[in-house]
Amino acid sequence: MTYFEGTKENDILSPWLKIQLLNTFIIGDSFELLTAKGIVSLIQWGKIIRLYVNKERLAHVNFKIQARLLSVSKFYPN
Repeated sequence: MTYFEGTKENDILSPWLKIQLLNTFIIGDSFELLTAKGIVSLIQWGKIIRLYVNKERLAHVNFKIQARLLSVSKFYPN
């Protein structure tokens, strides 16, 4: 599992995603991460934090997210 903080992800995200393995679970805090093949982002809207899942990318990795967690998630792209 790898977490990218939004303020630093632009510096290291592109090279990292080029070598990313299918068994690496990438989490971040921006939509840019999801656009760049990330799997999950925690996006803050005011006092609410929403979980966004890149459904397309999730289909290509060796991870499963349980149905309970998916039921409270939003999907990207919609």
